[in-house]
Amino acid sequence: MHHQSPNKTTKKLFHIRRLAPIRELVFKLRQQRGFTLVEILVAMSITVVVAILITQFIGSITEFNQRFNRTLVGQEQASQTLQIMIPEIRSAAQSNVGNYPIEEAATSSFTFYSDIDKDGLYERVRYYLDSDGETFSKSIIKPSGEPLTYSSSSEITRPMMTGIQMGTSSIFTYYDMHSTGTQSVALPAPVDVLEVKTVNIRLIFDEGSTERPVIKSVENQATVRNLRFKDTNEQI
Repeated sequence: MHHQSPNKTTKKLFHIRRLAPIRELVFKLRQQRGFTLVEILVAMSITVVVAILITQFIGSITEFNQRFNRTLVGQEQASQTLQIMIPEIRSAAQSNVGNYPIEEAATSSFTFYSDIDKDGLYERVRYYLDSDGETFSKSIIKPSGEPLTYSSSSEITRPMMTGIQMGTSSIFTYYDMHSTGTQSVALPAPVDVLEVKTVNIRLIFDEGSTERPVIKSVENQATVRNLRFKDTNEQI
């Protein structure tokens, strides 16, 4: 019977023990292998798509917030402007130097006299669309001096509203004493100020963006109390 020498047996066991860690490492690598190139590309594609969707979502939210803020600003400006205008027009009266209550009645401007600060002096008030076509402004001339005069050098002007988009529409429409509302026939241009009893104001504005304009409008009317039942043949 053939027997292996002790030296050969020892070398064989040593060789087996030396290969054990390598076999274990290979086994682990097989169990925990890395991603293939295809898997990496798929993962990158999914990441890019998700990033694009998130960017678009954030952009939509930002645009919505901007449009919402513009809406609030536009409506607030329009409402505040009309809240100021209506009482002033209703209380229009003869000026301190005897001028007729209404000085001018045009489609984009209206000039009248009214004691807007309740101090007994009737200011010359003018509402008009600025030359840029987008700003609705107000100018005031307070009478001063002895005797009282309305000097253009003392005129104070300030914008009331921006973003106006009237196009071919009129801001001011005028009606005589026989009108019963906006369904009545408006006075034709050029308007005779002696016939004006009611003033209709319509402000059209853009609350959107350049790419997505959103046109809105507010409208109200005021009847001049001192002229409500005045005959056009009378003189104040």
